[in-house]
Amino acid sequence: KPELDDNKMVPLENYGIVVNSIGFLTEPSASISWRGPMVSKAIYQLLSLTNWGTLDYLIIDSPPGTGDIHLSILQNYIIDQVIMVTTPQKISAIDVNRAVSLYKKFHVPILGVIENMSYYVIPKIGERIEIFTGGGANKIASDHNLKLLTKLPIDSRLSIACDAGGDLGPFSHLLDAIK
Repeated sequence: KPELDDNKMVPLENYGIVVNSIGFLTEPSASISWRGPMVSKAIYQLLSLTNWGTLDYLIIDSPPGTGDIHLSILQNYIIDQVIMVTTPQKISAIDVNRAVSLYKKFHVPILGVIENMSYYVIPKIGERIEIFTGGGANKIASDHNLKLLTKLPIDSRLSIACDAGGDLGPFSHLLDAIK
């Protein structure tokens, strides 16, 4: 859990990145079933009652959708731009299409679309396999005149590094396509 300094949470830091999360404030097995006012209060605490220090960027990773979390952020904070993240499947693209419409309604610029779990590369032979179908990111980008930023693979090494809080530098090439 984040420590308090002058009534503000001190974000956790690893590899020069500072983070705070609802997950740090609740028990690991507790469900978070909040609506309206509770969501707004939690977002306020994370964004305004955290001692972020001097930041180059503040990235808010939110669950997919168009519900209370998104509305609270849009109504209470100035958002410079958003990045939409989808997977190839049509069901994911449907949710992201709704989110694109919401952010456009609030006149928030959308930097582009990232497709996660886009493909898998067989390690020893380098063959690329597209496990999921649907072309979600391509369709969203095309339908909304957005830039397709990159397609990220399923990579167990990346997952292991994330779970261990490890250095993600060896995976930075995955973002090289983003300009």
